[in-house]
Amino acid sequence: MSDPILNKPANSDQKNGKNIKKLIGNVCLGIALVFMIPQVRKTVFGSFGAEQLGEDLYLVVQKLVMTTFKGKPLPVMMPATNALVVPTGLTSTQMQNTWHSTPEGSDVIPVALFLALNDPTTGRPFIESMERFGFISSPTDNSGLPIGFARVKSKKHDFVLTGFNCAACHSTQITYKGKLLHIDGAPNMIDMEAFFRGIIKATDDLLKKDEHDDRSKFLLRFIYYNSLEVERLQKDNPTSTNQSSYAAENSTYKSASDESNHTLEFLKQKIKSALRITESFNDQTAAGPGRADSFGIIRNMMMTKDLLGADGNFRPMTAPVGIPHLFHFSTFTNLHWDGNTTTGNDRNYAQAIALGADFDPISKASSITPYGLYTMEKTAQNFTAPKWPGDIFGQLDTAKVARGAELFRSQSCIKCHEAESWTQLDKIGTDPNRLINYNHSVMVSGGLTETYATNLYKSALAVKRKAYIDNAVPVETRRKMDTWHEGVKPEWITTLDKGYFTRQLRGLWATAPFLHNNSVPTLWDLLQPAGKRPKKFPVGHREFDPVHVGFVDNPEKVIWELDTSVSGNHNTGHEFGTSLTDNQKWDLIEYMKSL
Repeated sequence: MSDPILNKPANSDQKNGKNIKKLIGNVCLGIALVFMIPQVRKTVFGSFGAEQLGEDLYLVVQKLVMTTFKGKPLPVMMPATNALVVPTGLTSTQMQNTWHSTPEGSDVIPVALFLALNDPTTGRPFIESMERFGFISSPTDNSGLPIGFARVKSKKHDFVLTGFNCAACHSTQITYKGKLLHIDGAPNMIDMEAFFRGIIKATDDLLKKDEHDDRSKFLLRFIYYNSLEVERLQKDNPTSTNQSSYAAENSTYKSASDESNHTLEFLKQKIKSALRITESFNDQTAAGPGRADSFGIIRNMMMTKDLLGADGNFRPMTAPVGIPHLFHFSTFTNLHWDGNTTTGNDRNYAQAIALGADFDPISKASSITPYGLYTMEKTAQNFTAPKWPGDIFGQLDTAKVARGAELFRSQSCIKCHEAESWTQLDKIGTDPNRLINYNHSVMVSGGLTETYATNLYKSALAVKRKAYIDNAVPVETRRKMDTWHEGVKPEWITTLDKGYFTRQLRGLWATAPFLHNNSVPTLWDLLQPAGKRPKKFPVGHREFDPVHVGFVDNPEKVIWELDTSVSGNHNTGHEFGTSLTDNQKWDLIEYMKSL
C-alpha cells in the first residue's frame, strides 16, 4: 500500500501553507471586525454578559493599531496653498469653508475608505488620486478632503462618512503660466462617471482578492484612519449630535451599515449604491469632465417600479450638459439650462439623490439633510461675478471694450441676455437632446403616464416632506426653506416648446466651454460659423487661454476629448455674430471679458 504522505503532489505543501495562511487571515479579519463594528461587539460579548470587556478590549486593539501606524504620514489631498482666490462674494474664510464642506446628505462613503484604499490606476491612496477625476483642494481649509466633501458621523455606527455637496461641481481652479486661480461658483471640471467607476473598481478589486493578507492590511488601515476621523470630528464638534440625523429612531429607513455584519459587507452595500449610479452611464453619451446628464440620472434612480409601480422609465442618458455657474444666484428665478423649475429647495432633493444620497423608494426616507441643503442654498445666494483678473491675464483694452459693447447691442445679443428669458429651439438651433429627453413621459401605475415635470415635482416633494419629518424641522422653518423667491410659484415646467433658458452673461470668461452642452471650447470659436468650429477638442485640463477665452487646445496631457459628432454633443446653432469681421469679433470678445 502506498503511503499517501509519500505520494502527495509536489505542490501540496504550498497549498496547505496557503490554506493555513488563509485560515489565519480569516481569523484575524474576524477578530478585527468584532472590535470594529459596535453592533457585532455587543452581540459577541453581550451573549456572555461581558459588553464592558468588549469595549475595553476594543480600546486595547485600537491602541495597538494606532501604535502600528504612528509616525506614518496620513494620506491627504494637499491644500491649494498657492491658489489666488478670485473674489466671488464669499467674503470670509468661514463662508468659503461653509460652501466647501457643509454636508447635505449625500454622505455615503466612509472617509477611511478614501484613505485606506489604493487606486489601482495610480498605485497611490485613493484620496491622493482624486485630482484625476477633477476634484480640487481648498485654499482655505486643511481638511485633507477635496472641496465639496463633508464629514458626517451618524449615531447609528462608528463610521465617519463623506459625500458630495454643491461645491464639488460649482467651484473650480484654472491655471495660467504656473499660476493657480480659485473661483467659487464657477463650473468645475469633475468627471462623475470616472469617479464612481474608479471607486467601484478599486473596492471591487480588493473585495475579490483571494489574498486575505491584502484585505487584512487594508482593514487595519481602515480601522486606524476611521479612528482618527472619529477623534477629529469629536474634537471639532465636541457637543454636536448626529450631524446627518437622517434616520429617526422610528423611521422605516435603514442604512446599509445597520444591516451589515462586518466592514466588508458594509463596503459591498456602499458599492451597490454607487453601482445604481453607474448603471445609468451605460448606453449613454459619455459626459466626461465638466458635464452631467442630471435629469437622466434622476429618471433612472428615482422613477423606478418601486416608486411608481411601472416599468419602462429607464432611458439611456444622451443629453449631457455643462455644469452651470452660480454667479448672482440670488437673482435667478428659473433654474437649469432650460429653466424647468422655480422650486429652489425641492430641486435640491432630486439633485442630492442623483449624487448618491441613500434613498428608500417605498418610505421616501433618505439620508438628505434639510438644514445642510438650506445652508448651501443661502451661502450660494452670496455669489457675485468674478472680475477679469487683468494683473494675471493682461488688462482690458477700454477702447475695444467700448466698441464691443456697442456691437453687443447692435447684433441683438442683448435681446436674449438682458434678462431671464427662453429662446426657442428653432431660433437658437443648438443640440436638442436636453429638451427632447426631458419631455419624455413617465410611466406610472395603472398603465398611465405623466410628464417628467409633474412626476419629478411629486417625487421631490415626497422626499422633502419625509426629510422634514425625520429631521424634526419645525413648520415655520419649513416655510423659510421652501421660499425661493417671494411671489414666484414653485413648479416644474415642461420646456420643449419654450427652448433653452438665457440670462445675463455675468462672469462669462470663467464658464468655458460654451453652449449648454459645452460643445464649443472658446468664445472665439463661438463667433465662428458652426461648420468652422472644432469637431473635437480636449477637456478636463485647466490651462486657460485669455486671448480666445477658454482652455488651450494643446494641453501637456489630454485627459478627455469631446467629439461633437456624437448625439448630445452637437456644436451647431447660436450662429449670432458669426458674420462680423475678425476685428469686430475681437472687440466683442474684449467686452464679454468685462461682464
